[in-house]
Amino acid sequence: ACATELAAALGDSPTPTKVALLETLGAVGGAKALAVVGSQAKSTDPELQDVSSRLLGEWMTIDAAPVLLDLATTGPFDKYQVRATRGYIRIARQFNMPNQERVDMCRNAFNAAKRSDEKQLVLEVLERYPNRQMLSLAIDAMKVPEVKERATQSALVIAQKLAGEDSQVQDVLSKAGLPKVELEII
Repeated sequence: ACATELAAALGDSPTPTKVALLETLGAVGGAKALAVVGSQAKSTDPELQDVSSRLLGEWMTIDAAPVLLDLATTGPFDKYQVRATRGYIRIARQFNMPNQERVDMCRNAFNAAKRSDEKQLVLEVLERYPNRQMLSLAIDAMKVPEVKERATQSALVIAQKLAGEDSQVQDVLSKAGLPKVELEII
């Protein structure tokens, strides 16, 4: 209810008032606030784009992920796309979610990332949550010249973490042209 009132107050308010209202909406959270902040991130006002993309990047629930991905792929300005991509990656890295959802988010983030810095952040997430699908994503990332070396390192780190749990890891590495790894001793 609070978010609905704040959203209604945005209307024809001057930009400084809209910024304050958006900050409050970000603190309130919830689906309505998320929708309003997401829509303002695509406005034509650079100040509203800036505050909205920042708020989305700091959002504290996983439901911001689709909004961030949309902004990362269709947003109006490059710096806001980078911010949205990083926010999306942060959600994949920090929030509890089913493995398949994290794998999908990592795939989406890697594809949305326009810079190698963000692609490398995705590779860090792959290493943090190792499974065979993450290994496959790292191997696929090896095809991208700008991150090939880092992706190779990630694939080997993931494979080492999985070596004792998954008997097919060595086969996957072999097919990718990578050396076998030894069982990680913890």
